Amino acid sequence: MAVTVPNREERIKNAICFFASEHRRLTGRPLTHTSLYKYLAFLDYASIEKTGRPALGLLYRTKGRHPLPVVTHAKLHSLREDRFIFLPQGQGRYLVAATAEPDLSSFSPFEVSEMKSLVETSSLVDVRTRRGAGAMLIRGGSFRAALPCI
Repeated sequence: MAVTVPNREERIKNAICFFASEHRRLTGRPLTHTSLYKYLAFLDYASIEKTGRPALGLLYRTKGRHPLPVVTHAKLHSLREDRFIFLPQGQGRYLVAATAEPDLSSFSPFEVSEMKSLVETSSLVDVRTRRGAGAMLIRGGSFRAALPCI
């Protein structure tokens, strides 16, 4: 069951814009749609763990070991937004590029800090993974159990 979040659509759009912009800045590479989905899920998860409420209130389904935000995935092909664009790469793959600055005014200081931390951590893991040091894994199933999934 999805949770009602004030300004939900704007918050989701600004979170996507932020993650696309920061990911590009820190890694030098464009954000893939699968990495975006992970950022969105980790943000909701961290918010639920810390405050008892999700930051974005997205509903998720699992695909393999990864959470997939249902609303974002369903609207992917038709999503038009002035802050970011989805660039098709073929075979169902997309890159996400920021086209403007995100407006983070509707996010709490905790949420902004968590968003920054997620991208910083991911950029470090990304560098290690490319060097063959392994990837970050979610263990114990608590992540999936805490998110609203269908």
